[in-house]
Amino acid sequence: MMNRAHAFLCSLLLAAAYLLFCVLSAHGFYPREGYSIRTKPVRDGLLTAGRDQAEDSRQLRALLPGETININTSDAESLQRLPGIGPVLAEEIIAYRENEGLFLRPEDLMNVPGIGEKTYSLVRDSIRVGGKS
Repeated sequence: MMNRAHAFLCSLLLAAAYLLFCVLSAHGFYPREGYSIRTKPVRDGLLTAGRDQAEDSRQLRALLPGETININTSDAESLQRLPGIGPVLAEEIIAYRENEGLFLRPEDLMNVPGIGEKTYSLVRDSIRVGGKS
């Protein structure tokens, strides 16, 4: 008989605790005025940051192992994927190519103003002058 009484009291206590929780969380658990949850600016910032990262990763995606860039046909964005080549040098390569003609050998890249032996050593294994575009 005592077990039934204990079970009933425990059930009654749990029900009362649940009802108290529901009442407090719905009415007055949080202050009514001056309280706001600030999630929108954070969410907007995260969405913007993700979009910026996606755009950067498309433009500046690193070369895959064994992948090469044709310096005779590539646009500025593709040339910037080469190590040590930024927007200015990419435009210099294109200007040189348009003014002087196509590169005959990969070493001819050192004729471009701003590209010396150091930069050429960084890109030597990643460039080609012919083959598939």
